[in-house]
Amino acid sequence: MEKVNRRFVAVSAILLVTLVNYTIYLTSENSRLTHMVQLSDTRSDINQEWANEITHVMINKLNDNHEEGMRSQGRMEGIVDYLTKPEDYQSVWHEGYQRGLNQSEEMARIEKEEDDNAPFDRPIKPNVIKKPDFDKKIEKTQAGGSE
Repeated sequence: MEKVNRRFVAVSAILLVTLVNYTIYLTSENSRLTHMVQLSDTRSDINQEWANEITHVMINKLNDNHEEGMRSQGRMEGIVDYLTKPEDYQSVWHEGYQRGLNQSEEMARIEKEEDDNAPFDRPIKPNVIKKPDFDKKIEKTQAGGSE
């Protein structure tokens, strides 16, 4: 019976050590897998940010190219229009120049009206602002009087 007890204790000890080792292995494997999932999520977030930045840059580049294309198209239309009808070009140029002059005159008129309505252009009445009492006391003291 003593042999059986020893075997039972030995088998129980081996089984306990095996279970402890298996538990440690499972814990470390779960920890490793958790870290891998976190790393994968982080990598996914970085890739998404990178893709968003690239998309934003490409959209801005397309917008810039579109604006540049519109300017170029306007220049080309202006050149073609001038080459086909040079007399119309002169009249359009003078109209634009005249509009610019009119705008300058209008801005000058508005600024003059604003200056006319400014409060500092109005005369100030001399006795509107009263002297504080402490100034009067200082003047009396300097003049030789008492408080």
